[in-house]
Amino acid sequence: ADRARKLCDILRKEERILLPNRCPTGGYFLWIKFPPEVDAEDFLSFCEHGDAADLEVRFRPGSKCDAFAEDMTGEEQITNDMASGVSTSSFQSHARLCFADLDEDNLLEGGRRLVQAFRIYMDTV
Repeated sequence: ADRARKLCDILRKEERILLPNRCPTGGYFLWIKFPPEVDAEDFLSFCEHGDAADLEVRFRPGSKCDAFAEDMTGEEQITNDMASGVSTSSFQSHARLCFADLDEDNLLEGGRRLVQAFRIYMDTV
């Protein structure tokens, strides 16, 4: 819980990155939301290959966490989206951050680097 709280504190320094009202008190992941104009997969690509590549930022785009996105196409996807009220585009501006697999110093440095990469990215869009 303390690791997640510290990561949330760092991420809250960038107001355009939206966090849950309450940080996780357990588990492995923190979900964050970028502004609607930010596609998390495009941002990740920017982090890996663009002007922020030297920061070595990695995260899981929300669209990659949709259990059904790759299994459904066309009419089947539309039917599922209507039934659940959630579409794959609902995750497009989200990212899942794991706060459980790094030591605390690296986790917090990763949070600072994510904020820095995000600011660089926003200057380009």
